Order: sequence, then structure tokens, then C-alpha cells
Amino acid sequence: MSKVCPKCNKTVYPTEEIQGAGNFWHKPCFRCMGDTDNGQKCNITLELKTVFAHQGKIYCQRHVPKPKATVVTDDVMMEHARHAPHKGSEGLGHVGLIHKDARVQDKLRVDAATSGSGHAAAKPVE
Repeated sequence: MSKVCPKCNKTVYPTEEIQGAGNFWHKPCFRCMGDTDNGQKCNITLELKTVFAHQGKIYCQRHVPKPKATVVTDDVMMEHARHAPHKGSEGLGHVGLIHKDARVQDKLRVDAATSGSGHAAAKPVE
């Protein structure tokens, strides 16, 4: 299988290949594909540390396409935010009280000796 450079469409040999954005490139072809403010290509030489991939193309940090907000997405997200439940005050939340019977039960101990019925007898601790 021969590897073809996506920029020049020529064969890329193992001694000259750079792998980025899922493709193999010639070192001289490994350049930013982004447009500058005056409409020309940026064409800055990239390295593996400085490359940003987007839809199979390679860019420098300055020219990588940024996701743009759409009116539909913003409207939907605003509707979700408007209908979201209001957050109450932050704190410990509901703290339950210890029931009086629970303290009484803590004072009971189960006697290891069983009565004639085979059941353990519970006695208050004195």
C-alpha cells in the first residue's frame, strides 16, 4: 500500500513521512492550511507539537477553525436554562433527628444465653 500525501498527491516514502490528521505527509507539505486575514494561505511549517487537525486538514493554533455558535443551538440551550429548576441554598440539606426509641435500642444488649424457647433475650444495660 503506497501512502499518498494529501497536499501534493505524491507518494510518501518512510524516510520522509510525517503522520498527522490520520494521513502521511511530506515534511515540506506539512504546513498550515488556514486562511489569513488577507485571504492568503498561512502556510507556516508545522511540527507534531504545533499541529492542530480538523476534518483531515492541518492547521497552526491561530488558524484552526473554531466552533461557531448557531442561533438554533443558542435558543434551545437558553430554553433549557430558563426551565431548569432553581438551585436552593447550599448546605447540609435535610438532617434527620435521632428517634428516642433508637437510643433505647442502643442501650439493649442481646444476651448470648438463650432461654428455653431458643430466642435471644434482650435486656437493658444498667
